[in-house]
Amino acid sequence: MRKDLNLEQSELRSFCVYRKLKQLGLFWDRCARILDSLRCRLEGICMDREYLPGDVRDRIGDLSKEYGISQNEIARRIGISEGTFSRFMRGFTDKLSYKYVINIAKLFGVSTDFLLGVVNNPTRINYDVTKLGLTVESAKRLYHEDVNADVLNLLLTNDEFAQVTFLIKHYLDNTTA
Repeated sequence: MRKDLNLEQSELRSFCVYRKLKQLGLFWDRCARILDSLRCRLEGICMDREYLPGDVRDRIGDLSKEYGISQNEIARRIGISEGTFSRFMRGFTDKLSYKYVINIAKLFGVSTDFLLGVVNNPTRINYDVTKLGLTVESAKRLYHEDVNADVLNLLLTNDEFAQVTFLIKHYLDNTTA
């Protein structure tokens, strides 16, 4: 009988070790997927990734599958009860506070416009206009379409445009001196 007990304990220990290793493997797989996604975004590889049109539930579901994060884990991370989040995801309630939408967007690194289905590209792009060298007035003009953004994009991507801007700057420096 003592021999059987040792065998059962040994099997139990092996099973527990196996289960822990499997959990760690799943954890590392999830980490690898998240790191791959972040690498893509940082390198600009996934900038053109588009999703099919969908509502906020579709987007959250797609992202949770992509990142391997359960609904309960999302609920815990954004600070909402699991039951409330589950009811929202199953369509029993249509209300989800804006603060939870913002927290979900931060959790997955996407824009709130993407979550709400306004755009189909999840990439959140926020730039400090001063780091781009633009004045606030210039950014406002671009935003309000006072400047044709298509033409500006063509100019900025033209190889010779940098030389033209250099010549203009040199001209302006000489006329103001």
